[in-house]
Formats: sequence, C-alpha cells, structure tokens
Amino acid sequence: MRRKISLLLLAILAPNLLWAQGYFEVTQGGLTRSVQPLVGTQDAAAFYAYQGFEFSSTNPLAADETMVLFLYRDPAGELYLFLIYDATTSTTGGSAELSIQGIPAVAEVLVQDDPANVDRNDTYDVAAGRFTWVWGPGRTDGMVLGPLGPEFQLDITPVALTGITSVAFLSGDIAAPERIELNTVDTITVVGSPNQRPVASFIVSPAEPRIRQEVKFDASDSYDPDGRIVEYRWDFDGDGVVDLSTTEPEVGYVYEESGTYNPVLTVVDDAGAAASYTGTIYVSPVTLVATRSISALTVLPGYTFRVTVRIHADQDMVGVGLDEDLPVGWEVTPVENGGAIFKRATTQWVFMDMLRAGTERVITYDVKVP
Repeated sequence: MRRKISLLLLAILAPNLLWAQGYFEVTQGGLTRSVQPLVGTQDAAAFYAYQGFEFSSTNPLAADETMVLFLYRDPAGELYLFLIYDATTSTTGGSAELSIQGIPAVAEVLVQDDPANVDRNDTYDVAAGRFTWVWGPGRTDGMVLGPLGPEFQLDITPVALTGITSVAFLSGDIAAPERIELNTVDTITVVGSPNQRPVASFIVSPAEPRIRQEVKFDASDSYDPDGRIVEYRWDFDGDGVVDLSTTEPEVGYVYEESGTYNPVLTVVDDAGAAASYTGTIYVSPVTLVATRSISALTVLPGYTFRVTVRIHADQDMVGVGLDEDLPVGWEVTPVENGGAIFKRATTQWVFMDMLRAGTERVITYDVKVP
C-alpha cells in the first residue's frame, strides 16, 4: 500500500516538477533573455494584493510610472502573468491599451485592477486579446492572467501608453528580482516550455591556428539539462549559413584565408529546442618562417662568407624549398642541407619530405665573392 501511495504522489507531483524545471524567455526586438518565474507562498490573487476600496495594488514590486511584468508561480505550481501599472506613490495618473495574443484557452483574468463593472474605462477582452486601463494619481492598474499551463507564447504589444515611461520584466528571486529593462513600443514575447533549452559551447585546437591547418572543434561540454543533444550545426565563418551538421560533438575544419572568424555552434535537443554559442578565433597567415644570418656585413673580392638559414614550420607542410638569388659569378658551396636536395644550377634547396609542425631545418652554405 505504501508503494502505491508513493506512486500516486509521484504522478500528482510530476507535472509541477516538470513546470518547475521548464524554460522561460522574454524577447523584445533584438533582446532575448532567459527568465525565471517568481515563486511565492501565496496564491496569485493574494500576492497581487488588490485593495478594492483604494482601487490599487499594494504589491511591493509595483514602480512609479512603470509597467511591471513577471511570471508568478503559486504554491500549487500554477503559472500566472502579472502586469502592474504605476504605484500608489506616483503623483501622476495614466492610461494603457495592450494587445495580448496567444492567451491559452485555460487562462482567465484572475485579478482585475480595477474590475470592469467598477471602472468602465477598464476592459478585459480575453477572446480578442484587448485590454485597457485608466488610473488616477496615487492609484495602480493591471491584472493577473492565468493559469498559463506548461507551454505558452504570449505576444504583448503596447498599443498606447500614457504616464508610463519605462517597462520592466522581473525575474528570479521574489525578494530581490532581477529587473530587465524593455522599451515602451515594441512587442514583448513571453515564452514558456516544459523542455529546458540545451547549452552550447565549444573549444578549438590549436588555439592560434594558421591558414590551411586543420582546426579541431570540440563541443563535448555542450549539454541538455533534461534530455540529450541530437544535432550539432556548425557555421565556421559566422556568415549565417550552416556549413556542417553532425550528430557527434567533434569536427575539423580548414580555413583557406587568414583573418578573424566568429564560428557559431547551434545544438538541438531531442525535443527540438535549440541554443547557440559564438566564439572568436584568429587564423594567422604565417605558416613558415625563414631567418637568415650572414657571417660578414661587408666583403671584398676573393672573400668567403657563411650564410645560415633557419626554417621553422608552424604546421605540417610539403613541397617547401629555399630559393636564393645571388649575383652572377658568386660561388656557392653547401655546408649543411638540412635534409634538402641542393640544385646548383638554380641555387635552390628542395625538401622532398614533409616539414612537421613545430620543427626547424637549418641550411648552411659558404659564398665566395669573385
């Protein structure tokens, strides 16, 4: 019997646990922020704290001349959208008209500040998504909308606002929530999903690659909190076009041109949610460095001096050669060829094998001045 009770409790609690682990996001224009509902110990109506005789809310999160929005999770795990205009400390009144699209069928206006039968200027048309308010100095207006269910997308468009100079979306700790500043014009989209977004990240090796050198991208530290990653989409040059899609986290890529690149990785989880990460790498044009030293700065006819050339490879290379252009009649005598073949007719040294990354070859020769 105890086992059955435990299973029943688990079945009852599972949806609320899933919602608690969900993903929430607010978007406006180019701003997208992950947000967390404010979790309270009161039901939504009690937390809004509407005082009918004062035609106002005494909620401590209200702010002067501000439209405050946040998601609220009540003790039963239900989610609500709070919207509060102005505060009782304000010396100005105001008015607002909003269009809210995407309201879930189960949602209703739980709290009306003020009720439409009290203030004819306030309307709550859930079916059409049209809401209006008018308030005076020292008053507030707003509403509580919900429950929203485990998955929703609300598109909130300010049609007209007067007396409101700022918009703030609150997130996190109910005692000290983070304030996300929004504008008073553009549509605000609030999204909730029971599926948490994956987290994308990658590292590159080598950290300072050269052109035509394979760069290894490792996204093994990417993860999905409540599932698994099923696809890795790579945009190696950051131009917005996916260059490669894989099911494995490690890939290689060769840059043919030097410069700074902003590669983008987008990971997709098994529920279709996606997240991206953008990195920055600089691809150097230098792949081979040759340093020449000469034993004498001035020479006279009949004098012999020594030339030493050190060749350092930054990556594996084939077909490397050294071509020296000496005056006619100057005689070259190889001393050390560093594994290369010397072609006297053209004064060239050609390496027939591969020069390995990080290695150095030394060519030494004497030159006699005629």
